[in-house]
Order: sequence, then structure tokens, then C-alpha cells
Amino acid sequence: MRKIINFRPFLFAAIGLVVGIYSFYEFLFGDFWFGLVALIIVIAAGVLAAILKTKAWRIAILLLVFVLVGLGISQLSYFLITKNESLGAEVTVTGRVTDLLRNSTQENKTYYIENCVLSDGSKLSGKIELRLFEDELSVDAGDYITVSGKLYSKYPVNQKVNSNILRDNIRYELQNAKLVKTTDGKANFDESVRKYIYQTVMRYMPQNGDVMYSLLVGDRDPLRKDIEAIFINAGILHLLAVSGLHVGFVVAVVCFFLKRFKLHPLLECAIVLVPLIFYAYICNFTPSVVRALIMVVCTYLARAVYGRYDILSSLSLAVLCLLLIKPLYLFDVGFQLSVLSVYGIATIYPVLTRWANRRKIHRIFKYLLNSLAVSFSCSVATFFTTVSNFGYFPTMGILINIVAIPLVSVSFVMGLVGLLPFVFHYILWVADKILQLVIIIASFVANLPFAIVEFQTAALCVVAAVIWLFVVGGYVNFKRTGKAIAHSICAIALALCIGLSFVPYKTDSQVYIVYGYDDITCTVMSSNGEATVVGNFTDTYATTLTVQFLGRYRIDKCTLYFTEYARADLALIDKLLKTVDVSKVYTLDFSFNGDADAYFLQKDIPVVQQIKNDTTGHDIKISSVFDAELCGTLITVDGLTVSLVNGNEDKSNRFLSLVDYSDVYILHSANKSYSQQKLTTLSFYQSGYGYNYGANKYGNFTIKQKDGKISINFR
Repeated sequence: MRKIINFRPFLFAAIGLVVGIYSFYEFLFGDFWFGLVALIIVIAAGVLAAILKTKAWRIAILLLVFVLVGLGISQLSYFLITKNESLGAEVTVTGRVTDLLRNSTQENKTYYIENCVLSDGSKLSGKIELRLFEDELSVDAGDYITVSGKLYSKYPVNQKVNSNILRDNIRYELQNAKLVKTTDGKANFDESVRKYIYQTVMRYMPQNGDVMYSLLVGDRDPLRKDIEAIFINAGILHLLAVSGLHVGFVVAVVCFFLKRFKLHPLLECAIVLVPLIFYAYICNFTPSVVRALIMVVCTYLARAVYGRYDILSSLSLAVLCLLLIKPLYLFDVGFQLSVLSVYGIATIYPVLTRWANRRKIHRIFKYLLNSLAVSFSCSVATFFTTVSNFGYFPTMGILINIVAIPLVSVSFVMGLVGLLPFVFHYILWVADKILQLVIIIASFVANLPFAIVEFQTAALCVVAAVIWLFVVGGYVNFKRTGKAIAHSICAIALALCIGLSFVPYKTDSQVYIVYGYDDITCTVMSSNGEATVVGNFTDTYATTLTVQFLGRYRIDKCTLYFTEYARADLALIDKLLKTVDVSKVYTLDFSFNGDADAYFLQKDIPVVQQIKNDTTGHDIKISSVFDAELCGTLITVDGLTVSLVNGNEDKSNRFLSLVDYSDVYILHSANKSYSQQKLTTLSFYQSGYGYNYGANKYGNFTIKQKDGKISINFR
């Protein structure tokens, strides 16, 4: 019997592991359908294969085993991350300053310390993030500082997985940090190397030293924001994220000197791994560089054992090894883009090169077509992941990469050579000019009106696209008719997924809460298409997520309520108005904002000052609660009552005496009085008080009421 799919154990093990890890993430927030459906499909496929007496049951068993492995190691990883939880304890801690944010042209007040010891002698695992505002403070990597403040846990897993926190092992943040003392220390070897790289490139590359540092080390902290925006809009930001491309450069340089010796593949591998592991060490073993490192080893092992190389199996083994050690790296965007880029080369690129090889084309044009094929393969494979994570896609990325990749490759090699002492440093001057050329080209492309296309897509599109590329790459053993049917099914499935991404949801009664550092935004919806947004619109994060949330629904009428009108940011308001049509604006406090008044007048949107302790609205009712000043806002929709409480602890306590009842209280900081009265509260930081949920732990909140029961979802 003809096999439909060749049995690649590493591939199916990797697929099962990915499904298991993602299922754990869904289970964590009460969404069981994905994992349950996946398990049912795998078990059903195994049973069917056994009934039909085919060997496909091996695939089903392998998938099932690694789904369970993925669930187990994800649970263990999450437990280890969250087991030493801190909920706002007042501490004095001594720690060693790392070089995170220290190699930068900017005046950074944020510090990350490790090897942390509390005043009672107990040790903390992981790093602490803190901010110090002392004037003329000079602290370098390796120095020890003693600081006091409130210690809170950092939670890398909530509404989204924060891969930066995971990668850098940041477990806590210290609020209201006060410096007690500093002690001179010594930088680690990798920190010293990174500092040497930074100082050298900044000295000999006056125009683009920050770009070269990012290119060599993968650290974008020193990168100027305008340059970063240019690279993003042009679709070449991936060149500054250390990945397989950079590892390939290092391998190419080393192999250039080794090829004349004609060494055994295993011996050559051992020699190549020395600089590669050192380079990965300098780059903090980012997921992308580790994936590339494993693939290099797989390449040499395949050459030694089989004399040939299967890129798909090697990629699967690399994914398997990395995720077995760090399962939550699955949610690292850099890792996703790196893996899918190679997947595109494994599936699309061979098809394109076979097509080109069948035609008589001049060598130069064949080289150009080859470059275009690589760029096209990577772009297609990463398209839906890029859109899903960033909400946009760079339209010119495929073309500009053809020019940018060779230029950046030359610059990268020159950067490595230019780090050698004496006269070699002056090679960096040439690299500076080449990078400037890249920036000029990228800037031109980024400023084109059609440089990027903004839209949202469902994560399910990524799955559909990956399956279709598997068929495109010829990894299914169908005849011509079977392939046509398979392509048709994949195309229809992907089209349905894309279509669902553009279909707005019907509104239902709910309240959506987003905590920013400078604002709490409450979005209220009713089942008849009405929406109301309450906040002061000063926080980019809170407003951006609110806009994304509103963009997913069919909204007929939208009203804005300002809690601090004088502070409103017109740029953020304009961003919101591009998504929904606002019919009216209310100001709840009595502050003045002439610029906002003029802006709304230009938009023909009436601005109304709400009377103290008055209620406005119909299906959605908004009441201002005053006691000499605005203490909070009472929000009611379809039997659900939510209170947005303003200000400090004193205001929170006063608000409690002014309101008879609320299902949920939304506070800036957790309050003991609310907990003692067994009132459900939301706050920025998770606290030790009962009935309290912190946005730093759970993410954003969606509150609904059904059949007399109040549910709070954390997604």
C-alpha cells in the first residue's frame, strides 16, 4: 500500500510536543477545546489505523506520547517559574548589576540585578527589574547594589507569553526602589565581550555603531527608535535578530579556512562548534541561535552517517531539543519566525529551484532568481505569524531582502573581522558605509504609502498555512489527482480561516479591562451593538489593546467618557477614532483641555460635561461618583455593575462608603478594606489579599454576567 506520508519520527514528535505545549497554555486559562479536540483526533486516527491494519498507528502513538510530554513539561516549567511568588513584600535586597540595558547610548534608569540576597540571608532565583532615579549614579555591569522597595513577581505567562522575561530569567520587579549602597564589582566574561563590541563599533562606526552592535549580538536596546521603525516597516528587522542567518555567516567563515584540509565531517563539526557555542554564549543563547546551532550539528551528523541531509527532519529535531528544555519558548516570536523561515526553505524553495533549473537561464539571472526564491519562501512561510503577532505585514519585504541580505552579510563579516585589534578596526568604517546604504534603501521603502498593510488574522491561519506548505513541498505521496484535491482542501481551509479573521463578532454584554502603567481603560458593550469606553486615554498600551478589542466587533454606536480630561492624549484618541465612530464625548471630572475641545469640534463630536453624581446612557449607564472630587465611576450593563475607582488608598476607601453595591471593583492598587468585606477587586499588581486579581499575573480581564453569575476571564 502506498504511504501517504513518509514516517519522520522527529517531525511527528515535534508536532505532538507543540500541540501539548499549546494545549497546556489553553488549559491554563480555562480553554479546553483545543487540547481535547487534538487528543480526540490523535486517538481516533490511531484507532482507525489499527482497524485498517496500516502502520499509521505508529504516528498516532508517537503524537499522543509527545502531546502528553508537552503537557507535562509545560506544567513543570510553569511551576518552577511561579513557585517563589512575591506579592508586594517590603524588602531590602543586594544584587549584582547585569549588562541588560547597560550597553546603550540612552540614559537608562532601569537596572536588572542577579544573585539577589534579601536582608534575612535568603536567596532569590532569577533577576529583579528596578528603576533608580538618583542623580549622577554611575553603576556598571558587575557592580553590587543594595536597594529597598516593594517586591512583586513578574509573570511571563498571562494573556500573552512574554518571551523576553523568560529568556532573560527576570522573575521580580522592585517598585519604589531606593538605593542604599553600591559596591564595585567585576563584569562576567560575556558581559566584558559585549561591552568591548559595543565600545569598538560605536568608536569606529559613528553613523551606525548601534546597528552593527544589534547585528552582531542581537541586542536591540541601543538601537535608535527611528532606525528600528525603518527596519520594521521595510520588513528587514529579522536581520538584527540573531538567528540561522548569523550562525550561517559564522559557519561560512570558519569553513572557508577548513575546506582545504578535507576533514572528516565529525571532526569538522567539533571544530566549527567551538566558535559557534562561543557566539551563542555571547548572544545569551537566544532560542533562534540555539535552533540554528542544533541544525548545524544535525547537518554534520547526517553527512557522517547517511551522506545526505534532510532539512525537515533536522529542523524538527532542533525544535524538539529546544522545546523539551524550554517548552515556553514556543511562544517566542523570534523562535517562531526563525523556525518557519527554515520551514519555508524546506517546502517552497525546492519547488522554485526545480522550476528554475528546468529553464535555460543565464548564471547571473539564476543567482538573482535563487535569492528571490529564498526571500519569497521565508516571507510566505512567516506571513501569517508576522500578521498574527504584529498586526501588519511589510509588502516590500520580499524584494528588499534580496538587496539587504547580501549587504548585511558583508557588513556582518566585516564587523567580525573589525573586532580584531589594531588596523582591523578600520574595516568597521567600510561596514558603516554599507549599513548606511542599507538604511537609505530601507528608509525609502519604509516611507512608501503601501510599505505595510495593517490587518488582524487568527492564529489558526498559521496552522492551515503550515499544512498547505507541507503539501506544496511534496511531502505527501499523492498522484496528480490526489495532489489537486489536497491543494484544493488546503486552499479552502486557509480561505475560511482568513475569512473568519475579517468577520467582526456580534457584541454581547461585557466589560473589558486593560491596565496600563498610566491608565485603566474600561470598554463596555451591550448586546444591541452599543459600546462605551471609560478612561483618561494617556497610556499607549491600554489604548492600543482597547482599539484592537473594539476592532473585533460590529459596533453601531460608541461613546467616550474621560476621567481626567486635561491629561487626554490626542494621538491616542485619534487612533481610537480610526477604528470606531464616536458619537458623543463626556467629561466626568471638571478639568479643561482646550486642544481636545478643538479636536472634537473639528470631528463634529459633541463634548458634554456630566453633572456630579449624575447618570447618563441607556443600555449602558455611566454614573460619576463625587465626594468633593471624582472618586470613581459606576458602570452598569444588563444587570452587571462594575466600579472604576480613581486614585490612592484614601480615595478608594471613600468610594466604598459612597456606593451601595458593585459586582466588581477596579482599583489601581489592592486594598485591604475591600478584601475584608469580601469584595471582588482587580488591581495592577497581584496581592496577598483575598478576592483580589492582579493584571500583572492574569493579563487583561473580561467580565460577564449570565444567569445571575459573574464570570471573570483572563484572556
